[in-house]
Amino acid sequence: MGKGGFNFYVDKHAVERFRKLSCTQKLRWLEEVHKFLSSALPPESRRIMDALRKGENIKKISQQRDWKTS
Repeated sequence: MGKGGFNFYVDKHAVERFRKLSCTQKLRWLEEVHKFLSSALPPESRRIMDALRKGENIKKISQQRDWKTS
């Protein structure tokens, strides 16, 4: 992965359970996660999440847009 972005760990059992889902079940899960995140995250967090997805550097973004990061 290039600069920016993020990493996370998923254990092999969770991957196996997800792999066994049908395509329809996977898409339903994805829609549910998207709906939850869209409704639960404050606008600032959504902007940061979108920036991370694009691989942008959060510190650089926070300086440009006056976001507070710790």
